[in-house]
Amino acid sequence: MEANLAATFDAGNSFNSKLKDTLEGLLGANNERKAEIDALRGDHDKLRADHDALENTTTRENDLRKNEVKSLEERTAKDNQARITDIAKLDGKLDSENSARKEEIKALDGWAKGENDSRKTEIANLKNFAESENDARKTAIANLDNFAKSENDGRKADIAALNARADAEAAARDGEDKALSERISKEVSDREAAIAEQQARGDSQNEERIGDINDLRTKMMQENAFLKSLSGKTLGVYFNAYRTKAYDGGGEENLTFQGTYCNVGGGLDTDTGIFTCPTGGTYMFQFHIAT
Repeated sequence: MEANLAATFDAGNSFNSKLKDTLEGLLGANNERKAEIDALRGDHDKLRADHDALENTTTRENDLRKNEVKSLEERTAKDNQARITDIAKLDGKLDSENSARKEEIKALDGWAKGENDSRKTEIANLKNFAESENDARKTAIANLDNFAKSENDGRKADIAALNARADAEAAARDGEDKALSERISKEVSDREAAIAEQQARGDSQNEERIGDINDLRTKMMQENAFLKSLSGKTLGVYFNAYRTKAYDGGGEENLTFQGTYCNVGGGLDTDTGIFTCPTGGTYMFQFHIAT
């Protein structure tokens, strides 16, 4: 009888040790669950995945614990009825702890949803700001385009005015050339009249003056020929050159042109960009550069 009691007592102590180990294991597992729940707060998507994993693990652990408790109850039902009451209390405690964990998870899920809604609101505000900035950029580009068009119209007006000025200058040069030609013609006529007069006068003079008169006649005829050659030439020198393609040269290279609207006097060589003064005088140059 004492041996049976000692065996029962030893079995009870062994059961208590196992029960303690089981409870400590459950508490450790419960603490691990808390740490996992705290880690879930960083990311909403990871929270849901970890929550499902935690719920499955907890349920599995609960089922395992219940099976162990049930097995222990079946093995010790005949030896120690008091242990059944303790196990029932422990089971209730685990259920309450599990319910508390579920409430914490539910609260955390609600917090994560609130954070997600806040992020959506921030994204919507950022989208509205980006759209307003885009509209402002479009308005600025449209204003810049209008400014460029107005500047281009101004340049066209300047070019038209320059062409009109060049035409006026050409007309003035033509008038001057015509006046000079008339003046030269008059000089030629006067020279011819003087030659005729000298010839008539020479006829009445002695033969010694004939040689001098012939020399004078030859010289005057040469001058007359020179004046006639001048009457066929214009004394105005001007040009109007243009270039439409970009200038990508550098260093000491001359600026060349693609053509001229006019080149009176032939002083400009468009291929080399060099202007050679056909006659002596003072020259004025104007440039119009567009970038």
